[in-house]
Amino acid sequence: MHQYYYGGEQASVEAADVDAAWKSESRALTLLNRAFEIYYDACNAIKRVDDPELQQTLELSLDKAAKYWYSLYSFPGKVNTLVGAFEHLDKNDGRWTDNNTGSYNGGIGGAGWVQVVPSCAASFLRAVDENIEKLRDCLGSFAQGLADMKKGDEDNKWEKVGKGLEGVEKYGKYVKPLLWLAPEALKDAGETVLEWDEKIAKVHGYASKLMTIGASNQPLDDFLIIGLTEVLNYAPVIGGFYGRIVAEIPGFARHMEEFANNYWARTGGETYRRSIGMGPMFR
Repeated sequence: MHQYYYGGEQASVEAADVDAAWKSESRALTLLNRAFEIYYDACNAIKRVDDPELQQTLELSLDKAAKYWYSLYSFPGKVNTLVGAFEHLDKNDGRWTDNNTGSYNGGIGGAGWVQVVPSCAASFLRAVDENIEKLRDCLGSFAQGLADMKKGDEDNKWEKVGKGLEGVEKYGKYVKPLLWLAPEALKDAGETVLEWDEKIAKVHGYASKLMTIGASNQPLDDFLIIGLTEVLNYAPVIGGFYGRIVAEIPGFARHMEEFANNYWARTGGETYRRSIGMGPMFR
Protein backbone atom coordinates (compact mmCIF):
# COMPACT_ATOMS: atom_id res chain seq x y z
CA MET A 1 0.00 0.00 0.00
CA HIS A 2 3.06 2.25 0.22
CA GLN A 3 2.39 4.03 -3.08
CA TYR A 4 -1.00 5.18 -1.78
CA TYR A 5 -0.10 5.67 1.87
CA TYR A 6 2.99 7.78 1.13
CA GLY A 7 1.34 9.77 -1.65
CA GLY A 8 3.31 8.29 -4.53
CA GLU A 9 0.06 7.47 -6.33
CA GLN A 10 -3.54 8.51 -5.79
CA ALA A 11 -5.81 5.55 -5.07
CA SER A 12 -8.81 5.41 -7.38
CA VAL A 13 -11.62 2.96 -8.09
CA GLU A 14 -13.61 2.78 -11.33
CA ALA A 15 -17.18 1.50 -11.42
CA ALA A 16 -16.05 -1.47 -13.49
CA ASP A 17 -13.65 -2.45 -10.68
CA VAL A 18 -16.36 -2.65 -8.01
CA ASP A 19 -17.69 -6.08 -7.09
CA ALA A 20 -19.70 -5.17 -4.00
CA ALA A 21 -23.34 -4.80 -3.01
CA TRP A 22 -23.10 -0.99 -3.01
CA LYS A 23 -22.00 -0.83 -6.65
CA SER A 24 -25.31 0.69 -7.83
CA GLU A 25 -24.95 3.57 -5.36
CA SER A 26 -23.24 6.18 -7.56
CA ARG A 27 -22.51 8.64 -4.76
CA ALA A 28 -20.83 5.89 -2.75
CA LEU A 29 -18.11 5.54 -5.36
CA THR A 30 -17.80 9.32 -5.74
CA LEU A 31 -17.19 9.79 -2.02
CA LEU A 32 -14.73 6.90 -1.87
CA ASN A 33 -12.64 8.52 -4.59
CA ARG A 34 -13.06 11.93 -2.97
CA ALA A 35 -11.58 10.51 0.24
CA PHE A 36 -8.63 9.17 -1.75
CA GLU A 37 -8.16 12.56 -3.41
CA ILE A 38 -8.21 14.50 -0.12
CA TYR A 39 -5.60 12.19 1.36
CA TYR A 40 -3.34 12.30 -1.70
CA ASP A 41 -3.43 16.11 -1.97
CA ALA A 42 -2.76 16.54 1.74
CA CYS A 43 0.05 14.00 1.76
CA ASN A 44 1.88 15.71 -1.09
CA ALA A 45 1.34 19.20 0.33
CA ILE A 46 2.96 18.02 3.56
CA LYS A 47 5.99 16.74 1.62
CA ARG A 48 6.64 20.26 0.36
CA VAL A 49 6.93 21.68 3.89
CA ASP A 50 10.59 22.40 4.62
CA ASP A 51 10.44 22.48 8.39
CA PRO A 52 10.89 18.89 9.75
CA GLU A 53 9.00 19.54 12.99
CA LEU A 54 5.97 21.03 11.23
CA GLN A 55 6.09 18.26 8.64
CA GLN A 56 5.99 15.59 11.33
CA THR A 57 3.13 17.33 13.14
CA LEU A 58 1.09 17.41 9.92
CA GLU A 59 1.92 13.79 9.06
CA LEU A 60 0.74 12.55 12.45
CA SER A 61 -2.52 14.48 12.18
CA LEU A 62 -3.26 13.17 8.67
CA ASP A 63 -2.29 9.63 9.67
CA LYS A 64 -4.68 9.76 12.61
CA ALA A 65 -7.53 10.70 10.27
CA ALA A 66 -6.58 7.94 7.80
CA LYS A 67 -6.65 5.35 10.61
CA TYR A 68 -9.86 6.63 12.20
CA TRP A 69 -12.82 4.28 12.16
CA TYR A 70 -16.34 5.03 13.21
CA SER A 71 -17.28 2.08 15.40
CA LEU A 72 -20.95 2.06 14.37
CA TYR A 73 -19.96 1.07 10.82
CA SER A 74 -16.82 -0.97 11.58
CA PHE A 75 -16.46 -4.72 11.94
CA PRO A 76 -13.49 -7.10 12.33
CA GLY A 77 -12.14 -8.36 9.04
CA LYS A 78 -13.79 -5.56 7.05
CA VAL A 79 -12.34 -2.43 5.44
CA ASN A 80 -12.90 0.13 8.16
CA THR A 81 -10.26 2.82 7.59
CA LEU A 82 -8.68 4.63 4.66
CA VAL A 83 -5.40 2.86 5.35
CA GLY A 84 -7.37 -0.37 5.24
CA ALA A 85 -8.74 0.70 1.85
CA PHE A 86 -5.20 1.10 0.50
CA GLU A 87 -4.37 -2.42 1.71
CA HIS A 88 -7.60 -3.77 0.20
CA LEU A 89 -6.78 -2.35 -3.23
CA ASP A 90 -3.26 -3.78 -3.13
CA LYS A 91 -4.52 -7.18 -2.08
CA ASN A 92 -7.15 -7.28 -4.85
CA ASP A 93 -5.10 -5.77 -7.69
CA GLY A 94 -7.15 -2.58 -7.73
CA ARG A 95 -10.56 -4.22 -7.48
CA TRP A 96 -13.02 -3.46 -4.66
CA THR A 97 -14.91 -6.37 -3.07
CA ASP A 98 -15.64 -5.16 0.47
CA ASN A 99 -19.36 -4.77 1.30
CA ASN A 100 -18.93 -2.87 4.57
CA THR A 101 -20.88 0.40 4.39
CA GLY A 102 -22.17 3.21 6.55
CA SER A 103 -23.78 6.59 6.02
CA TYR A 104 -22.27 10.04 5.72
CA ASN A 105 -23.88 13.33 6.56
CA GLY A 106 -21.31 16.07 6.09
CA GLY A 107 -19.99 18.87 4.00
CA ILE A 108 -17.35 17.24 1.82
CA GLY A 109 -18.19 18.06 -1.77
CA GLY A 110 -21.58 19.37 -0.65
CA ALA A 111 -22.58 15.78 0.00
CA GLY A 112 -25.18 16.26 2.71
CA TRP A 113 -26.91 13.01 3.67
CA VAL A 114 -25.67 9.94 1.79
CA GLN A 115 -27.14 6.70 3.13
CA VAL A 116 -24.71 4.21 1.56
CA VAL A 117 -20.95 4.88 1.55
CA PRO A 118 -18.03 2.46 1.95
CA SER A 119 -17.29 2.46 5.68
CA CYS A 120 -13.67 3.46 5.22
CA ALA A 121 -14.66 6.59 3.28
CA ALA A 122 -17.43 7.46 5.73
CA SER A 123 -14.98 7.20 8.65
CA PHE A 124 -12.26 9.27 6.98
CA LEU A 125 -14.67 11.96 5.82
CA ARG A 126 -16.14 12.15 9.31
CA ALA A 127 -12.62 12.68 10.64
CA VAL A 128 -12.05 15.41 8.05
CA ASP A 129 -15.29 17.15 9.02
CA GLU A 130 -14.41 16.96 12.71
CA ASN A 131 -10.98 18.44 12.02
CA ILE A 132 -12.54 21.22 9.96
CA GLU A 133 -14.74 22.08 12.94
CA LYS A 134 -11.66 22.20 15.17
CA LEU A 135 -9.87 24.36 12.61
CA ARG A 136 -12.84 26.71 12.39
CA ASP A 137 -12.98 27.13 16.17
CA CYS A 138 -9.22 27.56 16.49
CA LEU A 139 -9.03 30.11 13.68
CA GLY A 140 -11.88 32.04 15.24
CA SER A 141 -10.08 32.14 18.59
CA PHE A 142 -6.79 32.95 16.85
CA ALA A 143 -8.45 35.85 15.03
CA GLN A 144 -9.95 37.08 18.27
CA GLY A 145 -6.53 37.01 19.94
CA LEU A 146 -4.88 38.90 17.10
CA ALA A 147 -7.66 41.47 17.08
CA ASP A 148 -7.25 41.96 20.84
CA MET A 149 -3.52 42.45 20.38
CA LYS A 150 -3.98 45.12 17.74
CA LYS A 151 -6.78 46.90 19.54
CA GLY A 152 -4.89 46.88 22.82
CA ASP A 153 -1.74 48.21 21.16
CA GLU A 154 -3.63 51.11 19.64
CA ASP A 155 -5.14 51.99 23.03
CA ASN A 156 -1.94 51.23 25.01
CA LYS A 157 -3.93 48.63 26.95
CA TRP A 158 -1.12 46.15 27.46
CA GLU A 159 -3.29 43.84 29.55
CA LYS A 160 -5.52 43.32 26.48
CA VAL A 161 -2.42 42.82 24.28
CA GLY A 162 -1.19 40.15 26.70
CA LYS A 163 -4.52 38.35 26.63
CA GLY A 164 -4.53 38.51 22.84
CA LEU A 165 -0.97 37.20 22.61
CA GLU A 166 -1.89 34.32 24.90
CA GLY A 167 -4.71 33.37 22.53
CA VAL A 168 -2.52 33.71 19.43
CA GLU A 169 0.15 31.44 20.92
CA LYS A 170 -2.35 28.86 22.15
CA TYR A 171 -4.56 28.59 19.09
CA GLY A 172 -1.73 28.96 16.60
CA LYS A 173 -0.37 25.69 17.98
CA TYR A 174 -3.78 24.06 17.59
CA VAL A 175 -4.14 25.28 14.00
CA LYS A 176 -0.81 23.99 12.66
CA PRO A 177 -1.56 20.23 12.82
CA LEU A 178 -4.75 20.82 10.80
CA LEU A 179 -3.20 22.73 7.90
CA TRP A 180 -3.26 19.61 5.71
CA LEU A 181 -6.98 20.33 5.31
CA ALA A 182 -6.00 23.17 2.95
CA PRO A 183 -3.22 21.65 0.81
CA GLU A 184 -3.05 24.45 -1.76
CA ALA A 185 -2.60 27.14 0.88
CA LEU A 186 -0.03 24.98 2.67
CA LYS A 187 1.85 24.29 -0.57
CA ASP A 188 2.04 27.92 -1.65
CA ALA A 189 2.45 29.65 1.70
CA GLY A 190 3.79 27.11 4.18
CA GLU A 191 6.84 29.26 4.81
CA THR A 192 4.52 31.97 6.10
CA VAL A 193 3.74 29.74 9.08
CA LEU A 194 7.43 29.37 9.87
CA GLU A 195 8.07 33.10 9.57
CA TRP A 196 5.13 33.75 11.86
CA ASP A 197 6.55 31.29 14.39
CA GLU A 198 9.81 33.21 14.40
CA LYS A 199 7.98 36.46 15.15
CA ILE A 200 5.95 34.88 17.93
CA ALA A 201 9.07 33.23 19.41
CA LYS A 202 10.54 36.66 20.09
CA VAL A 203 7.74 37.47 22.52
CA HIS A 204 6.85 33.93 23.57
CA GLY A 205 6.17 33.65 27.27
CA TYR A 206 5.53 37.36 27.69
CA ALA A 207 1.73 37.15 27.72
CA SER A 208 1.49 36.95 31.53
CA LYS A 209 4.11 39.71 31.91
CA LEU A 210 2.11 41.97 29.62
CA MET A 211 -1.05 41.37 31.60
CA THR A 212 0.79 42.13 34.84
CA ILE A 213 2.29 45.30 33.38
CA GLY A 214 -1.07 46.36 32.01
CA ALA A 215 -2.77 45.90 35.37
CA SER A 216 -0.09 47.94 37.19
CA ASN A 217 0.39 50.64 34.51
CA GLN A 218 4.14 49.99 34.40
CA PRO A 219 6.03 51.03 31.24
CA LEU A 220 7.07 48.33 28.74
CA ASP A 221 10.74 47.60 28.23
CA ASP A 222 12.21 48.35 24.79
CA PHE A 223 12.93 44.69 23.93
CA LEU A 224 9.30 43.72 24.40
CA ILE A 225 8.04 46.69 22.38
CA ILE A 226 10.32 45.74 19.46
CA GLY A 227 9.09 42.13 19.50
CA LEU A 228 5.44 43.11 19.70
CA THR A 229 5.87 45.62 16.87
CA GLU A 230 7.19 42.87 14.59
CA VAL A 231 4.30 40.58 15.49
CA LEU A 232 1.69 43.27 14.90
CA ASN A 233 3.27 44.49 11.65
CA TYR A 234 3.16 40.90 10.41
CA ALA A 235 -0.56 40.60 11.12
CA PRO A 236 -1.78 41.38 7.56
CA VAL A 237 0.53 38.68 6.15
CA ILE A 238 -0.60 35.94 8.50
CA GLY A 239 -4.20 37.11 8.14
CA GLY A 240 -3.97 36.70 4.38
CA PHE A 241 -2.53 33.21 4.77
CA TYR A 242 -5.32 32.02 7.04
CA GLY A 243 -7.80 33.80 4.80
CA ARG A 244 -6.66 31.49 1.99
CA ILE A 245 -7.39 28.49 4.18
CA VAL A 246 -10.91 29.75 4.76
CA ALA A 247 -11.48 30.30 1.04
CA GLU A 248 -10.12 26.87 0.09
CA ILE A 249 -12.42 24.71 2.20
CA PRO A 250 -15.98 24.50 0.80
CA GLY A 251 -18.57 25.92 3.18
CA PHE A 252 -15.86 27.15 5.54
CA ALA A 253 -16.01 30.80 4.53
CA ARG A 254 -19.66 31.03 5.58
CA HIS A 255 -18.79 29.92 9.11
CA MET A 256 -15.93 32.39 9.35
CA GLU A 257 -18.15 35.10 7.92
CA GLU A 258 -20.59 34.48 10.75
CA PHE A 259 -17.79 34.66 13.29
CA ALA A 260 -16.34 37.84 11.78
CA ASN A 261 -19.66 39.63 11.54
CA ASN A 262 -20.52 38.73 15.13
CA TYR A 263 -17.16 40.06 16.26
CA TRP A 264 -17.47 43.35 14.39
CA ALA A 265 -21.06 43.76 15.54
CA ARG A 266 -19.78 43.73 19.12
CA THR A 267 -16.94 46.14 18.41
CA GLY A 268 -18.80 48.48 16.06
CA GLY A 269 -16.58 47.70 13.08
CA GLU A 270 -17.40 46.91 9.48
CA THR A 271 -18.62 43.57 8.21
CA TYR A 272 -16.68 40.76 6.58
CA ARG A 273 -15.60 41.11 2.95
CA ARG A 274 -14.34 37.95 1.29
CA SER A 275 -12.30 39.97 -1.22
CA ILE A 276 -9.87 40.95 1.53
CA GLY A 277 -9.50 37.53 3.07
CA MET A 278 -10.04 37.44 6.81
CA GLY A 279 -10.93 41.10 6.84
CA PRO A 280 -9.97 44.24 8.72
CA MET A 281 -9.45 42.52 12.05
CA PHE A 282 -6.04 41.56 10.63
CA ARG A 283 -5.19 45.03 9.39
